[in-house]
Amino acid sequence: MLSLLPAASAASPTTYLTTSLVASGPTQTTISGFSGVLVTYTNHLNSSFIGIMYLSLMNTAGQTVGISIGSCNFAALNQSACFIVTPSGVASGTYLARVLLITPSEVPIALPASLQVKL
Repeated sequence: MLSLLPAASAASPTTYLTTSLVASGPTQTTISGFSGVLVTYTNHLNSSFIGIMYLSLMNTAGQTVGISIGSCNFAALNQSACFIVTPSGVASGTYLARVLLITPSEVPIALPASLQVKL
């Protein structure tokens, strides 16, 4: 299991959230004609939940040039392959893609996953 950022709460301000981690990937791929990033996560909890995914593309100057938002369902004690499309309207080129995964209440639940993508 992986200890991540502290989950703020009135009862215990130092509680650490331990849930999913990147199991493999990320990889750039195309699914049903849509270009995007595929990341496989392993859920170590004995409960199912939904995660909100953010994909940001950064140029060589470190500037964010595009963002996509998606979601992924996680079954208890199982792996989930999560796909998020690359942002539209971004010029052709090579970019650093970073995938962030949070709960609907905005708590990080996995370390960021990064890779270079070519559009």
